[in-house]
Parts: sequence; structure tokens; C-alpha cells
Amino acid sequence: MADVFISYKREDRAWAEAASAKLVEAGWSTWWDTSLVAGERFSDVIGRELTGAKVVVVLWSNASLTSNWVKAEAQYAFDADKIVAARIEDVTPGFPFQSIQTCDLIATQPRFAAPAQWAALLEGVRRKTGVSAKPAISVADALAVTRAAKAAMRTRLIDVARARDLVTYQELAAETGVPIGEALFDALNAVAIDNRKRGEPVLSALVVGKDGAPGDGFFTRRWIEVSPEAPHLEKLAAWRVECERVWAHWEEWSLDADMAG
Repeated sequence: MADVFISYKREDRAWAEAASAKLVEAGWSTWWDTSLVAGERFSDVIGRELTGAKVVVVLWSNASLTSNWVKAEAQYAFDADKIVAARIEDVTPGFPFQSIQTCDLIATQPRFAAPAQWAALLEGVRRKTGVSAKPAISVADALAVTRAAKAAMRTRLIDVARARDLVTYQELAAETGVPIGEALFDALNAVAIDNRKRGEPVLSALVVGKDGAPGDGFFTRRWIEVSPEAPHLEKLAAWRVECERVWAHWEEWSLDADMAG
């Protein structure tokens, strides 16, 4: 039997795969329906793995809330006190699941979920199993790393904005010490969210690839008001408008104003 059973709707397969990878990396074995062996009866295997697992991770989304299978699995896990629930979309699970703590993994894609969000899921599994993740990272540590990376990123991007310039992902990684990959994109996402809260244009618009244009993630994260499915030229036009807004905003910027925010 696997340590963790993952309950999800087929439309959310990418999230189930990402959750499984995180859990396996942390030292737990997982089961989800890709583990079925040819010739096995689906319902028999589901029942065996569900009852044998130490923890059931339920991924809530618009799709899974309409699934009788997911709701039945979640109800069993709730009754057995071994459910760890996570929202991958902004949904509200019905009774009785509203009465338990739910992790928020909300993002447009699994790779855009922040380390602190994944750490919260691992901590939930740890509490149910009584076994620490390997390697262990606490939610507090993950949040501290994210805050430090965000601060370094914001400072550097303000310098770029005041120079009316752009910066590549590679240059930004080298200048801030935030490694390119998930850590860099998590920090850029944190900066963009902070910009929104402050009522500022999005500094992350100034970060581009070697071709001088932003990557697809800039649009899929919806940092600016343009659909990720819009024509490429329309997206580039919206991005250029945002760059102009950033440059204009930070022409009037002062360190005192930033510290006050």
C-alpha cells in the first residue's frame, strides 16, 4: 500500500502528477490512478488503496466538486480522519469539508504554486503520518525564503524601471542571487502580487527573455489585463503599455514612499 492516496478529477491530472512528485521527493510513496495494472478492476483497486493509505490528499477544483468519485473518496477520508485537502482553484468545498483546514495551491499551473504553498501541503501530510518530509522545509522557512527573494527582486526591478530599461531572466538571476527556474518565477510572482496590493503597475513586466519579449508565464499568471489566449500581437501590445506605465510610475518614485508602503 502507498502512504498517500491522491484523489482528483481527470481534468486536473497535471496537479495530481505535481503533488505526487512533491510527495515522493519528500519521502512518501503515492498512489493515483496511473498506478492501475492492466486487468485489475478499477473499483477494487481504488477501495484497497484508499483504505490502506495513511493519508488521502484531495485536490479540490471546479471539476472535482462535480465528481461523485472524488466526493466519495473525500468523505471516506474525512470519516477516517486521514484527509489532507488542497484547493487548486478558488472553490468552496461543501459540507462537511468546510470544517477542516484546507491548503491553498491556487495557481494557473502547478509550477506557478509557491514553495510555501507546497510546504503547507507537506506539513499537512506530515501531521497525519507522524513522519517528517525528507528533506524537511517548514512553512515559516519557505515563507522567509520567498520574502527575501521578493525584496531583492523588487529592489533590482525598481532600478531597472528608473533607468527606463528591461532586464533578462538570466541577468536578473545573476544580479539578485535568485536561481533561474521555479525560485525566480515564484519571486517575480510575489513582486507582481505585491504591486497589485500597492496599486502599482507590474514591475515584472520589465523581465524578458533573450528575444526581448516576456515569457508565456507573464501572460498565464494574468499579471496584466489580457487573456493568455489572446493573439500574440495583442498580448505584446498590452505588455508594452504596462512597461510604459512602470517607467512612468517610477520616474516619480522615492525610497521614502516605498518604505512607507
